Amino acid sequence: MNWWGTIEIVASANQMALYATAGFAILTLMGSLLMLLTGRRRASRDPATYHGSAPHLRLTSDNQRPESAGMEADSNLHAALEQSQALVQKLGAKDAEIEALKRRLSEERQKQQATEHLLAEQQRREQVHEENERMQKAQAAVRARLPKAQRDHLKALLEPGPKGDLDIIAVMDNEASGLMAEELRQIFEADGWTTKPVIQSAFSDLPDGLLLAVNSRDTAPSYASFLQRTFTTIGFNVSATVNRKYREWSLTLVVGQTNWPLGSGGKGK
Repeated sequence: MNWWGTIEIVASANQMALYATAGFAILTLMGSLLMLLTGRRRASRDPATYHGSAPHLRLTSDNQRPESAGMEADSNLHAALEQSQALVQKLGAKDAEIEALKRRLSEERQKQQATEHLLAEQQRREQVHEENERMQKAQAAVRARLPKAQRDHLKALLEPGPKGDLDIIAVMDNEASGLMAEELRQIFEADGWTTKPVIQSAFSDLPDGLLLAVNSRDTAPSYASFLQRTFTTIGFNVSATVNRKYREWSLTLVVGQTNWPLGSGGKGK
């Protein structure tokens, strides 16, 4: 149950309780008035009340005359009427408060409904945007995938060869480079090589095709030349470099501009 529904129930219950209290008070007042009037009539009809037919009922002073009893009854009646009017006014004020609360609840409900509508519309737009991005990435992945024959050839050449550590780097903000780097990473990982997630890096001078990089000639792993021959065999443009920024005793594969054959037969840029 929502919060405004709970408040409405509480407000209605409070209103009913007030009405019940007021009704009970009015009934009590009417009963008291009836008893006072009945007693007053009996007193006016009973001569003993005034003439002392019974010793214990004889009046002994002027302050206890029947007229005083009537004035006291009128005073009690007037006080009871004032209490009743005050209770009615209080009940009217409570009714006004309850109506104001109901209006506020209605306004809050309308605001929440408008907010929920905006959130639903925003969520729908986000879903459409995500779906469009997914479709674009899927289309780009189809364009960037290696042809099946070239992929199978690479796997066949890697299977009997040595295994080792391989860091793979893609050009930052180059979707084709990132997709090709991830595809090569999966091929090497399936062949038993130790790889890490593809690293995105910026280059002042973009490498052309594939670049094999080592820290130094002395720490270059033996499988570096093996990979260079393998990539050249399947038709990739491969170059090599020595740079101290790369890890020692490890080989780094930089996937540069995609000038290799693509699955769609086009040429990456």
